[in-house]
Amino acid sequence: MPADLHVHTTASDGTVTPAGVVQLARALGLGAIAITDHDTVSGVAPALQRAGATDGPLVIPGIEISASHQGRDVHILGYYVDTKHAGFLARIKELAEKRAERAARMIARLQSLGLAVTLNDVLDFAGPASLGRPHIADALLRAGIVKNRAEAFSRWIGRDCPGYVSRQQVSPFEAVALVRLAKGVPVLAHPGTARVDDIIADLAVVGLQGLEVYHPDHTPEQVRRYLDLAAALRLVATGGSDFHGSDNHGRLGEALVPLKVVEELKLRRM
Repeated sequence: MPADLHVHTTASDGTVTPAGVVQLARALGLGAIAITDHDTVSGVAPALQRAGATDGPLVIPGIEISASHQGRDVHILGYYVDTKHAGFLARIKELAEKRAERAARMIARLQSLGLAVTLNDVLDFAGPASLGRPHIADALLRAGIVKNRAEAFSRWIGRDCPGYVSRQQVSPFEAVALVRLAKGVPVLAHPGTARVDDIIADLAVVGLQGLEVYHPDHTPEQVRRYLDLAAALRLVATGGSDFHGSDNHGRLGEALVPLKVVEELKLRRM
């Protein structure tokens, strides 16, 4: 039974609840999924609860930490993190607060451009979830300003667009250290889109344990490249769909790895 090691839920910017994701994974015959919401682990417990009630699939507690390197967005996945580690939770709470501050600044900028959207509109969509630009996109969609999320990003809130505001982020090196603090296994997400190949070896020196080789956005050439690089650096070659639900991300199960990869990740825990 295969595993999908990159899954988002309504705990961040996904559109399917943690319990719903577990149900979908079970229906697809997946052996394991990793709940990897942006800068939060609040989706892990309900997913574990649902999986326990339905006899599977295996749910791996995870996170996707947003980082930045020389102006590029870099995401570090963390697997088997201790979701009750006090220091870890305090730090990701700070990251969530920065997300909220950024959302407020982006809404203010959009309003200055004449768009009829408020922070409360965004909060209505996000609820208790970790705030992200997709929630702003949803508010723009409901207001009739855009036709879909993709238009919101390409026209208003994507990088270099009029409503875009950069966010203070940790470095990839700090993100790796944060995952290790929580006794987890750090993996570089979708390196083909991050385009930071020049620092992968340096990240491995400070504790990076894997590369997300299999991802819907990777070309066959990139898959081969990152398989070779993972082998050269003795990193685990992982993969996942980056499922978010009903938007233009991958479908659940679109990128899979065998369950032996899960066992390899377990062996890399601190």
